[in-house]
Amino acid sequence: MAQFDPARAGALPHAGTFNNNVASMAAGLAGLTKIYPPDVAERHSAAGDALREELCAAFTAAGAPFQATGVGSLLAIHATAAPVRSASDLAASDPRQLELLFLDLLERGYYIAPRGYMALSLVLTQDDLAGFVRAVDEIMKTRAGLWRTP
Repeated sequence: MAQFDPARAGALPHAGTFNNNVASMAAGLAGLTKIYPPDVAERHSAAGDALREELCAAFTAAGAPFQATGVGSLLAIHATAAPVRSASDLAASDPRQLELLFLDLLERGYYIAPRGYMALSLVLTQDDLAGFVRAVDEIMKTRAGLWRTP
């Protein structure tokens, strides 16, 4: 932090909307100590990790060309059965399949970003997440004819 000290010669400037804003700092402290302390963050991340595993299991069981990736409570669904390690791994994916999944989920009352992105909310319960997995599983079974090879 000493590099940003404006009293020092050669300090790095760091302008920002919320710099030295006491209300922002108080809100951040409250958020990280009352709403999202480490134990809540760990449970939230674990829920995302578990959801990714359950989605991948549903995709695999249906032989569907989808993968779920992400970290903690951030997830993305990709229309490819191949492992996704970089953007180039998505070159052969079919965006129409992801769009169809998006629309099928909307029909069942679940919203994900059209590009497959999801960020889990703290208010989601285990029942909510289980319902989402059931909806995905149903969709994978209903649409199985689209990705089965003859």
